[in-house]
Amino acid sequence: MRLTAVALALGLTGLAASAARAEPLFDAYQALCVKTGAQTPAVLAAADGDGWQPIPDAMLQQLGAGIAVQEAQGRMKSSAAGLTLMVVGHKQLPLGGSTADMRFCAVATTGPVDAGLAGDFAAWAAVPAEPALSAAGRNGYVFTDNGGAHAVVSKPGDSEAKDLLRSGRANVAVIQEGKGLNLLAFAVPTM
Repeated sequence: MRLTAVALALGLTGLAASAARAEPLFDAYQALCVKTGAQTPAVLAAADGDGWQPIPDAMLQQLGAGIAVQEAQGRMKSSAAGLTLMVVGHKQLPLGGSTADMRFCAVATTGPVDAGLAGDFAAWAAVPAEPALSAAGRNGYVFTDNGGAHAVVSKPGDSEAKDLLRSGRANVAVIQEGKGLNLLAFAVPTM
């Protein structure tokens, strides 16, 4: 009986491992943006430790301005398949009559991605897409992170929203797929 249980457990582990696809863009997103909480020094240290190279200043200025990232810093990797970029900095989030600062990190690639990337991203987010952040080719998710368990954020009033932002548990995740560029972004609103 015990041997049967061990064999079943090994079989299920094998199924789970084969179901999880390796996707370099998603892996970079998790390692650089999510695990670091989009904290600039931690993001840059993780990228540098993994062999990413600084993005040239002229290119970084264009990227930062194009996605409205303040204090943008970035790294890149290239391969025969394409160029992968990482940008980290801050963005402003409208909140009632004021704004909140967001730590922001994004990775993007010009190379091909796995056809299941959007589904894997949605499964990781584990909450419904937020219509205000979603459009053709783009899905955005807003959730709280409670020790790795994601919960949907309902539409809070201004005071509840400010409390949530102060907690540091609110997160915004966006995937944008396109023919020439695929992007994954992670933001943590702060007050």
